[in-house]
Amino acid sequence: RIEPIVLDMTDTPESRVTPPARSRSAGGVVRTIIAWVLLMAIAGAMVLGHSWRDPAASEAGTPTTVETVDPEQVPDAMLTLIARYVVGVKPLLGSGPAAGGIGGGAMGGLGDLGKSLEDAAQTPLQRLRAAMVLGELKGADAARERIDTLVAGGKLDEGLARDAAIARAALADADKPARDLISAEDAERLTKRHHWFARVLLSHGLAKTDPTRIDALASAARAVKVLFTGLAVAAIGFFVGFVLGGIGLFMLLSRSLRPAFRPLREVTLGQNASLLESLVIFLVLLTGVGLASHLIEDRLGVDVQVWMLWLALGAAAWPLLWRVRAPDLRRALGWHSGKGVLREVGAGIVGYLGGLPIVALGLGTTIVLIIVTGSRPSHPVVEQAAAGGGWWEAAKLMILATLWAPICEETLFRGAAYTHCRRWMHPLLSTAIVAFIFAAIHPQGWAVVPALMSLAVVFGLIREWRGSLIACVTAHALQNAFVMTLNLLLLRG
Repeated sequence: RIEPIVLDMTDTPESRVTPPARSRSAGGVVRTIIAWVLLMAIAGAMVLGHSWRDPAASEAGTPTTVETVDPEQVPDAMLTLIARYVVGVKPLLGSGPAAGGIGGGAMGGLGDLGKSLEDAAQTPLQRLRAAMVLGELKGADAARERIDTLVAGGKLDEGLARDAAIARAALADADKPARDLISAEDAERLTKRHHWFARVLLSHGLAKTDPTRIDALASAARAVKVLFTGLAVAAIGFFVGFVLGGIGLFMLLSRSLRPAFRPLREVTLGQNASLLESLVIFLVLLTGVGLASHLIEDRLGVDVQVWMLWLALGAAAWPLLWRVRAPDLRRALGWHSGKGVLREVGAGIVGYLGGLPIVALGLGTTIVLIIVTGSRPSHPVVEQAAAGGGWWEAAKLMILATLWAPICEETLFRGAAYTHCRRWMHPLLSTAIVAFIFAAIHPQGWAVVPALMSLAVVFGLIREWRGSLIACVTAHALQNAFVMTLNLLLLRG
């Protein structure tokens, strides 16, 4: 039978690749199954690990355990954020200890500031820190009463019990500054162990113009401004996103918007399996590199994590060992210029904004889960932001969030894994599966999986739309830059 010759006149990186000669599948089906089993096992283990490490769950499961911790190693990002908000917003509602309620102000209906702070404190350490700030909201008497209740509960170890005694002594006389009621040694101990919370406590009773008080409350005032500004920017972004998303959906249904991604069919089953295996290797390398960098820091005192993590990107070269040609691998990973680098960058921005309605759905689901289950999601990077440090510490966090994560994660997830799936699956199914694995392996906690998965879905749809990975990396970097900037402004200082 004579087959018609079809000429493809589109000039894309995909069309310019010459198919290699066929080779044996090298047990591609078996290797694919093994890779999927390993990925699902890793994702499942991460989700279970998140639930076991959840502070709220551990607190509920061990009601009689005395907490033994090193407070210097527990920056409490979420509690810090909430505490700074309630302290920073209080001047907007009135003066005096009685201004703890918001019900009668312009922000009526938000409840009591002090109660919001105490509800956020789940562990004994967090409750002690919340009590240190409570004096700023409800006065010294309320703070001392809260400390007495905490000590009577018997959940503080010897170190925290001593901290509680010092904090109570600092609030013993509401008419005198807290720092004058304790020794300089005790004040230094509290500050070293409890950071900003102790600084707020020690500024209690000082004049508003006192430099110590100004310094302690400046970060709280900044947090309120940054939070409101961030919410305003997010609201504008979501509005623009709904408009762009609607336009994109109309264009897709009218077939005026056509995806540029083309499944890679020039490789064997074994070579296609190597794409999925590269993601497994990437996750294994991340664990190994992380452990090695911590060991180097412990032995030599040098923090090399921000550089060593880039070694994990080497997993993307794994398919080359299975004789996947370099042009095919670049196409599989999406590392080509598409319709031009600047145009792909712009498409990444438009795609990110247009996908925000999907993100809103995932974020809403996560918020409901947190409220219903009382989960306390967290991320090591956020905790590092709360721990403070110099400009280089902040720069390292920005490098990881806006360069390493977008480049490495998009290369392996929306690059290798997505191309592997698209050989067999529908674009939406491929996007959803890769998005779930992406969300599950992140350390924020299981309740945040819907929010992370919605972001990953947006990145996957951008990959299908553009073909090139540049747009995905741009969208990922834009998201992380916004979140990381907010975290640094809210939690540092």
